[in-house]
Amino acid sequence: MLITSRVLLGAAEGPAFPVAQQTTLSWFPNHRRNLPGALIVLGITLGVVVAAPY
Repeated sequence: MLITSRVLLGAAEGPAFPVAQQTTLSWFPNHRRNLPGALIVLGITLGVVVAAPY
């Protein structure tokens, strides 16, 4: 069960960032895509910082 869950988690983790970027950026016109893209990267970084102490 542990190995199966690790494999599934790893398979889903790989495409998560490109899918999030593509989906989010499709909602905005080309000249407004900087802020949403930066917020996604910021969220990833803050997630690592918040989860690291645990």
